[in-house]
Amino acid sequence: MAEALQQTTDYEKGMELRHEIQKLLVSADEKRYKLKWDGHLASHFGIVGFTTTPVSDGRHVWAFFGQGVVACYDLEGNRRWIRRLEAEEVRYSCSPALAGGKLVCIFGGMHGLDAATGETVWTRPEATSIASLIPARIKDTDVVFTRQGIVHRASDGKPLWSNPHIRQGDTGWGAPAVLGEVMYLSWLGISNLIVADFSGVSGEAWNPKVRVIELATDHRRPNGEWLDRWTAGSPVIWNGTFYGIDQYGVFYAVDLASGKTLYKQDVGLDEMHTYNHIGVGASATLAGKYLYVIDNQGTVVVLEPGPACKQVAVNRIQTQLARDWPIPPQETLANGAPVFEGKRMYLRGEKYLYCIGEKP
Repeated sequence: MAEALQQTTDYEKGMELRHEIQKLLVSADEKRYKLKWDGHLASHFGIVGFTTTPVSDGRHVWAFFGQGVVACYDLEGNRRWIRRLEAEEVRYSCSPALAGGKLVCIFGGMHGLDAATGETVWTRPEATSIASLIPARIKDTDVVFTRQGIVHRASDGKPLWSNPHIRQGDTGWGAPAVLGEVMYLSWLGISNLIVADFSGVSGEAWNPKVRVIELATDHRRPNGEWLDRWTAGSPVIWNGTFYGIDQYGVFYAVDLASGKTLYKQDVGLDEMHTYNHIGVGASATLAGKYLYVIDNQGTVVVLEPGPACKQVAVNRIQTQLARDWPIPPQETLANGAPVFEGKRMYLRGEKYLYCIGEKP
């Protein structure tokens, strides 16, 4: 199927057509269609693009794109509604969240849309996030967590708690994990883990029990130069242990009870790093009894959970693409984490979607 599509698709003509359509849209309504890009997004567009991960309630699928288009479809492919959000400037966005009947999106602020109709219910212009919004239900309240650990009520967008460790400057790129009423958030790259227990909160201003665990990270290169241990991944929490990976392929395990780093191990990935490429962008993923870590060059390392780093298998997808710019031809894979269903793993590349597992 992929080979047939490649033979019948003219990439250059397709790009020319898209440029022509954009020019016509701008000529028809410049205010609406001539989008102004934030300079940081424009310079890093090769990392983020406009695509985000859709969400579903099992009956419908909601898709949001980073230029403001948002739509709802049923599982038969029938479109229920589509609209475009407005913003003065296009900036980093993220995957939306479905919580309490609201589809929550980031586009020039945070917007709570009626999931059934697409109508705007509330807007919080000050709210931002560069990682997936994470839905949760805490104390019978539907909420959404941002990358910085700020908790917004889904019904009206009201912030119920703000992470006290927020500071000016970069703190990382990975979304938190929320299990039950506890949030786990990698902070300052992968250097710290913030654990916030919301089991005792109440009222309009929440006050969770917050604990910060410092990981035994090494921020120096062999020559002594400083190296930021950033991560774009969310934590995996399993059997009282935190698992996470930084963008250089170093995998960490931390005992949550004691706060002790059990190990930090370079798992041997062959990632590519450039100004516009994060070597390991996908979260570590637990499926069945194994952990899967993936780099942007198609290498997958399978690990066994536990207090020691045990490698089970290594495989690599080696699809080569024709390039119009000077980077290696290996297809860039796994900026997003894989999805598992039954005995199959689905992995998204820059061009192809891969299904790995048993054939029907």
